[in-house]
Amino acid sequence: MKSAMVFLVIFLTQSTLRAENLRTGLAENPSEKNISLLVGPSATLSGIDLDISMVKEMLTHPGYNFQINVLRKETATLENVQSRLTQYASEVGQNGTLLFYFSGHGSDDATLAMYKTPPYVQSMHIKQIRKAIEDGRKTLGPLKRLVLLIDACYSGSLIPDIHSREAQEENQKQADAIAENIIAALQPETKSAAYYDKLVVFVSSRSDQTSAASPNGSYFTQGLSKAFKEAIVKKSTIGEFIAKTKQSLPSPIHNPVEYLSPQDLANELMLP
Repeated sequence: MKSAMVFLVIFLTQSTLRAENLRTGLAENPSEKNISLLVGPSATLSGIDLDISMVKEMLTHPGYNFQINVLRKETATLENVQSRLTQYASEVGQNGTLLFYFSGHGSDDATLAMYKTPPYVQSMHIKQIRKAIEDGRKTLGPLKRLVLLIDACYSGSLIPDIHSREAQEENQKQADAIAENIIAALQPETKSAAYYDKLVVFVSSRSDQTSAASPNGSYFTQGLSKAFKEAIVKKSTIGEFIAKTKQSLPSPIHNPVEYLSPQDLANELMLP
């Protein structure tokens, strides 16, 4: 009887550990239906196709098994992005993840530039992104995990702007101030209308900074790719992945900002 109880305890412990290991990195559960939308509206910025390719490589890793959807150039209109976000939010599995990646122009008025013919741009505010996802989850309850990766100039301004006085403070204090407010921009109208359980946001720059690129793609996305490949080998946590991405970027050109909710997501492994 005693040996049977010991076996049961070991079995339950191992089962719990296996269940916990499923909740890793950019996807809540690799066995669930995880959906991503990768958006690159600009027809003039070089390297966006390379950015999309690098993120695709990350998300098709068997540890994630994301369904990949891409809106590029003339297909990346405001209307298309909104409708796709709503559609995919409604199709994500019960314990799945929705991931949104953007590479392109950003503005210091807290918007991203979407394509509009003939070739103009149409601005999309973070609140419109939130609304589109909320609409997809109205009758389904919150997403288990929502991930936003934004590679754009002034991407820190997707949260409430940092005023000029604060912009003169040291970089780390400014980054911390942005991180504290990211959640506010994505907060649902009421607690009962919550549209995610867990949130991972990682943006390429502060609200007062532009983002740079090379012929090999944007520096931030290159950093994501490099840190991800290292995470595979070293079994890095989310926190270590974020730190490694930051370390790989030219400073002071880039000061990426992250927000994790809950904060202990930083201790999760990037991959099983």
